[in-house]
Amino acid sequence: MKSTWVVLLLPPAGDGSVAGGGHYIIVIDNSASMSATDVAPNRLDWAKAEAIKEIDAKTDSDTGMVIVFNDVAEIRQSYTTNRAELKRAVENIRPTSR
Repeated sequence: MKSTWVVLLLPPAGDGSVAGGGHYIIVIDNSASMSATDVAPNRLDWAKAEAIKEIDAKTDSDTGMVIVFNDVAEIRQSYTTNRAELKRAVENIRPTSR
């Protein structure tokens, strides 16, 4: 079975009457199969690069979160508007043997 990575973009919660940016969640699979090299340089590094592109495309008023998963899910960065913190959380994701 091929591993997956997911980037979820969510609209702001509520009725839309509150001004401000959107909310998004970056979800990345870091299971052992993400070390496969069917995409260069490997699946995990490719997914992380794509996630960084998504973060860079957001604005300072958008709020994001980073979650990593393998056999369990873990919040690596809770909601923040600080894109540098979000990117750091993505960059620090390492593959597991799970």
